[in-house]
Amino acid sequence: IMSKYPKKIENVSIDYVKNDNYDFHCEETNNNPKSLSSKNLSLHTTIQQTFLPLEKFSNIKILEKELSMDIKYASMIIQNPGSINVTHKDEFFYLKDKNREKIRANIFLTDWDFGQLVETECLTITRWKKYSAYVWDNNIAHFAINFSDIDKITLQFSGYSNE
Repeated sequence: IMSKYPKKIENVSIDYVKNDNYDFHCEETNNNPKSLSSKNLSLHTTIQQTFLPLEKFSNIKILEKELSMDIKYASMIIQNPGSINVTHKDEFFYLKDKNREKIRANIFLTDWDFGQLVETECLTITRWKKYSAYVWDNNIAHFAINFSDIDKITLQFSGYSNE
């Protein structure tokens, strides 16, 4: 039986969230005990992440319909040029309901640029368009690299599947 994830969504009705007024904090993605990467890679493995209040999204009900999910929280990640977000599975620390399927929508806020790549065990994601999205659950191992000259900016919605 094939997994339904990762699932592609062509276009999400997101208004671009400007990143100037947020307090981003640096997160180290390497050497995490939960990381699936066994090597301690000496690479630039940090991302910048900030959590966004859901009130920022006036069309949250439309987004939930497009993504087939009940959105519980949102974050924006900036992956700078030359960085790797090492192989991992999403943890969903803030989602406590054990009886519902936890999923994440990863929405690209910038068009793909040469040198950018997101890889899952069953899919290589490249050449994306701004506002396209991929949805997956906590069983999908994935990593992201940005060897381009520009920031790779994504919006993550985390919540429960309502399919």
